[in-house]
Order: sequence, then structure tokens, then C-alpha cells
Amino acid sequence: FYGHFAKSYANSDLSALLSAISPNWSSSTGASLSDVSNNLRRAFFIYRHIQFQVTNLTVAPAPLLTKDASNASQVDTEAVRVTYHLVITGELVRRSGVINTEESDLTEWIGRKKDGTLAILRTVGSWQIK
Repeated sequence: FYGHFAKSYANSDLSALLSAISPNWSSSTGASLSDVSNNLRRAFFIYRHIQFQVTNLTVAPAPLLTKDASNASQVDTEAVRVTYHLVITGELVRRSGVINTEESDLTEWIGRKKDGTLAILRTVGSWQIK
């Protein structure tokens, strides 16, 4: 899942990235799926040669309380909690040779969408820009 996600990020494939995120996704920061889409568009405009590196990946079963399209609560008993360290690097388009690095320790819950494909349901974490 994350290997495909990393390739989609490196290829600036917004559609593939957004399809890996549940339409009911939530974040500890209050960001929306629209915010994610806008931030990715901006990143793909500003950076070239983007690398998405995941390390220290751990996976554990972890039921998650979610909301469906009608805002009704439900428990996803098949969800798993994934924790990892993420490093994203990118070369600025307008300043060749200038590299930006962002790091984060993230926790995400992964579950199945109605079509059976895996998707990120919830993200918790913080970013550091270096």
C-alpha cells in the first residue's frame, strides 16, 4: 500500500494519491480531504524530483470509530493502525539544487472502502520542515 503511495507521490499522481484516502478521512489537525488535495497540488507545482521515504513501519489491529456519508457513527473492526516515520524531499523548481526536507512521525488507520480497496481512514501526526 505505502509502496504504491510513494510511487504515486514521486510521479505527482494526484488522482492515485486521493484514491488511497477515504472520502470520510479525518485528521488530528482538522484538515479536510480538500485541504490535502490543495496541498498536494501546491507541492507538485513547487517541487520536482519528490521522494517519499517510509521507515520504522509497524502495523497492529486497531478498531476505529468512523462516520459514514450520512454522519452516522460506525466501528470499523477490521481497521489496522500503522505508525511510521516519513521523510519527503523535493528540489525547488525555481531554484535548482535547493532541496527541502519535511519529516513526520505519523499514525494512520487503514481500512477498506466500499469497493474493497484499502484506504487511509484517519491520520495523526506532526511535521517538521528542515
